[in-house]
Amino acid sequence: MLIKIKDQQGLGIIEIIVAVTLFVIVAVVGVATVAGSYSTNRLGTEETQATIFAQSGLDAVRSIKKQGWDTNFLITDCSGGCGLGLSGNSWVWSGTENTQGVFTRYITVSDILRDGSGNIVTSGGNSDPDTRRVESSVTWNFSPNRNNVLSLITYLTNYAKIIPVVGGWANPISQSVFDLTNSNSGNNNADAISLFYLSDFVFLGRTSSGGTELYAIDVSDLSAPDLCTNCQLELGGSVNDVKISGNYAYIASTSNSQELQIVNVSNPTSLNTAGVNTINLNNSNSGNNNADAISLEISGNSLYMIRAGGNEFIEFNVSTPTSPTIVGTDNDITGTPTDMVVVGGYAFITSTDNNAELQVVELSSRNVVGTLNLNEGNNAADALSIVYAGNDRILVGRDTSQAPELYSINISSPTSPTIADTAEIVDSAIDLSFGNELIFIATDNNSSDLLIIDGSDLDNISDISLLTPALGFLNVSNSPQKILYESLLDRLFIASSSDNNELEIIRPQ
Repeated sequence: MLIKIKDQQGLGIIEIIVAVTLFVIVAVVGVATVAGSYSTNRLGTEETQATIFAQSGLDAVRSIKKQGWDTNFLITDCSGGCGLGLSGNSWVWSGTENTQGVFTRYITVSDILRDGSGNIVTSGGNSDPDTRRVESSVTWNFSPNRNNVLSLITYLTNYAKIIPVVGGWANPISQSVFDLTNSNSGNNNADAISLFYLSDFVFLGRTSSGGTELYAIDVSDLSAPDLCTNCQLELGGSVNDVKISGNYAYIASTSNSQELQIVNVSNPTSLNTAGVNTINLNNSNSGNNNADAISLEISGNSLYMIRAGGNEFIEFNVSTPTSPTIVGTDNDITGTPTDMVVVGGYAFITSTDNNAELQVVELSSRNVVGTLNLNEGNNAADALSIVYAGNDRILVGRDTSQAPELYSINISSPTSPTIADTAEIVDSAIDLSFGNELIFIATDNNSSDLLIIDGSDLDNISDISLLTPALGFLNVSNSPQKILYESLLDRLFIASSSDNNELEIIRPQ
């Protein structure tokens, strides 16, 4: 048998060529895949860096805007692009762009248009002067032939702009009154002198009389306040002040045997049967047996009282409300204290002392650590009232004189308060309340019982225009004695000496 042997050399060469070709293809694909993966990862990393750079630009612009809409934010034309820089610790516009490594950032600020419904449109609307479109753009060269751009956009508004009052509190009106009569309270003539609002009830305090002295008036319907038969309590002394914390009302009383009274007010509709606990301030525990309690402030488990003699400043522990204890007293307040507000670790107290109308007591030591002499124009007018207005400012009201009657005081350094500005209101500022950037002032002018002035800039109250010249139309013929503005209700409550409307509720028009 014959066996034929063929020459297979050519076939082996072909196989080698095919194998090499396949290897090259696989290698190229692998390299391309690895290169593409690296490129994708690099792009993702750079886009993240660009996003952070762009966002930091928007944050800096917000900081500039907060420093002042007109004075800082719009002072530079950035319609063509602006850079950012630091001046001290504040962001400012600087140059036309910023660079960070391979990245370049520029900020553009542009006007916006709104249609008749207030929607932002690109054309055909009206310019909104209090809104701007802010775009933070970052550019970089990803490769010689590829330029990348990333942009973040936000809208900033002049939300702090003071809107001139038209209507509203520029034209306040009496919404309702409540008359305490012989039939519903036992006395028609006793003045209302204090009040506190809590959960649809106004707790109203009156001078001591043949009737009761504390009332829980239902104001759930602000247009029709109501007093139930059992919503009153005999206390035996005038209620100079009332403050409520939890289920208990704390009363500053003129009673010489119970200057501090604690009333359970958890059920206002059964106030006549409420439990009452008292503390007698006498010579041994406070240096005087007869001095009236004037004003109260509560902070945590501490209750602070000022009174008209003896140790004028007293701290109580009220962690157990029905059994308060005296923690300590202070007798270095000069003059007679008239009103008090607690801010932080200090009590700010108004006084009849002509050289220290404002006195500062450090709560931790119960010592007077600062005073302020209100001697602008008159050194003899007593300080009568005080209220905290936020942002390290308190307002103090004085008796009428040739000097200003309203003071804005800077307490950023509590032990060294300074006068920020003053305002001449002509009449005595019997009481003050503050809210929603408005200052409410109870005066002793029977034809201008209530003044409302702009409190948006407490460092410039001398350049005020009264939102209303006087509320002479109010039937508070013998002057409001205490006022309280409740911002959530946008209502002002007045405790009045009028025999026909001891409680009056004022609303904006």
